[in-house]
Amino acid sequence: MRVLITGGYGFIGSFVGEMFAMEGHEVHIIDNLSTGTKENTKFNHILYQINVEDPLCEEIFKTFKFDVVIHLAAQVNVAVSMDDPYIDSKYNVLGLSNMLNLAKKYGVSKVVFASSAAVYGLNEEIPLKEDSLCDPVSPYGMNKWIGEMYCQKWSEIFGLDTLCYRFSNVYGPRQGTVGEGGVVSIFIQRVINGKDLIVYGDGEQTRDFIFVQDVAEAIYRGVINNLSGIYNLSTNTGVSVNQLIETLGELTEIENVKYEKERQGDIKHSRLDNTKIKNDLDWEPFHTYEDGLAKTYHWFNEHKQKPDHQAEKKKINMPEWFNRSKPILPYLENLGIFLFIFSISALVDIHYYMVDYQLVYIILVSILIGKFQSVLSVGMASMWFLTENLLIGRDAISLLIDPSSLVHISVYIFTGLTIRYALDRRESLLTNYREEATVIKEKYHFLNQSYEDMVKVKEELQHQILYTENSIGTVYRIMKDLDSLEPQEIFQSSIFTVEKLMKTKKVALYMYDSSFSKLVLQEKSKFYKINEIISLEQEEHFMDVLNNNKLFVNKNLKKGLPSLIVPVHVNGTAVGVICADGLDFEQLSLFYINMINVIAKLISSSLTCAYEHQLMLENKSLEDRMLDLSRVRVNV
Repeated sequence: MRVLITGGYGFIGSFVGEMFAMEGHEVHIIDNLSTGTKENTKFNHILYQINVEDPLCEEIFKTFKFDVVIHLAAQVNVAVSMDDPYIDSKYNVLGLSNMLNLAKKYGVSKVVFASSAAVYGLNEEIPLKEDSLCDPVSPYGMNKWIGEMYCQKWSEIFGLDTLCYRFSNVYGPRQGTVGEGGVVSIFIQRVINGKDLIVYGDGEQTRDFIFVQDVAEAIYRGVINNLSGIYNLSTNTGVSVNQLIETLGELTEIENVKYEKERQGDIKHSRLDNTKIKNDLDWEPFHTYEDGLAKTYHWFNEHKQKPDHQAEKKKINMPEWFNRSKPILPYLENLGIFLFIFSISALVDIHYYMVDYQLVYIILVSILIGKFQSVLSVGMASMWFLTENLLIGRDAISLLIDPSSLVHISVYIFTGLTIRYALDRRESLLTNYREEATVIKEKYHFLNQSYEDMVKVKEELQHQILYTENSIGTVYRIMKDLDSLEPQEIFQSSIFTVEKLMKTKKVALYMYDSSFSKLVLQEKSKFYKINEIISLEQEEHFMDVLNNNKLFVNKNLKKGLPSLIVPVHVNGTAVGVICADGLDFEQLSLFYINMINVIAKLISSSLTCAYEHQLMLENKSLEDRMLDLSRVRVNV
């Protein structure tokens, strides 16, 4: 199964991806790495580093036909959602709608959406059920509720199978300090760093903590068992903050606990009813909060980071005046340039060198400092010019009406504004070019990554076709081995072929006896001990395979039954079975099931040819041959 996990480098997503990869599924991940880290994922996967709302996601869906999409990417900080609802809606609504639309467009069979207990708002009903009143109080909770509506409507309108899990307070290894279960990671990190624990309120407020591995298992089993609808995902157990601190104190020494004023809007008690998922999925959390807390503490203790004393030192030693002087720094720079040019003009004979120092001052300020300082420099240069003329005895009124003076000042204004405009225009163009280059670079990176992934898949398929046991050459050899008109030779070749491809030495082929009530062994592997006659009245699985023309897979590993039982046909009528035993659990996958189905069809085709050839050699008429062939039809 090909699975796409959004937010797969994050806290919950990394555990979900790990579980699917361990079960042998192909895992793809979309993550912008804003909060997730590559260290979280040690399993085989393919990463696409883009946002879930990005239009480029369509290229991923177009290239890889996903079976399941698990949407875990989200903005999880409630405070951020209150400060900037647009950012929260962008990630939590637009991202989901993009995934749902692409899933519908490219034939995804199932979408799993990570919702939250935040949809219930301040509802203090204990415990909260799936049909309890939803009245979210934050944009985060509102957008999660909207996400559930999107999933329901996509299911109703487009027939897309969706599953929504309302998480309670998830905690565990790899967790950050933001989100609904963050209190556990916050407490553990403060304890490890020797800091006081801060509790808002009296500590008797309770939360429903669920371990992240239990969440990952529920998501996996929900996909495998084709669960649909909305479900609470919780332990249905209330644990107070004081209990949490007490349990943590059994693992390590706690310096001090400070109780501060209760925060406005905090819910006193929160617990989700998990009866529905227990009944429908036969699932329940494996970890108690004590076990989960111990695992989480040990993980954080092993992965604790040493404080960066160098960075702290730099931060502490940064002079205070430097930060305060930033707003007036451009004015100081302007004044410095003015004093520098004025000093030069006082020392050098301006008439001898024919240099307009006011114009030089305007040009330097316009090039080196911002637009406002450029305008200011024009004013200062004009004042400088007028003052010089007044000092040599010219009349103020004549200066204001003198064309040469007005031309001078106009040149100053024109020069300052033109240079600044040209530089601003240049900077604007450079910014646009940089943005375009960044977009092109991202597209190139994405397309190059997709190309490399496709090349990798192509090489794997090419290697499988050319060099593996399931290559074209092997298929050709099978067809040649079965290319016989002697039934016994076909039986022997069938055993050898199944042994080779299914990697087992326990294969048997049975055919009906003349009474059609028993199966008689025709050929088997050399050292395979098995009954030579199977009574259909006693072996219901064999009878079911023959009557319903359906392959049997012994997934429950029931004793006394082969791993696989496949029907064999003559002219479309089931006349026997192939049994393959001694298979590993991994060999009960869809790949091996399809393989043995193909082998059975090849064997059936060869037996049909051999049987008709035998009847023709006996000089039987067409009607007789059809009558003989019809006798193999089972009437059990």
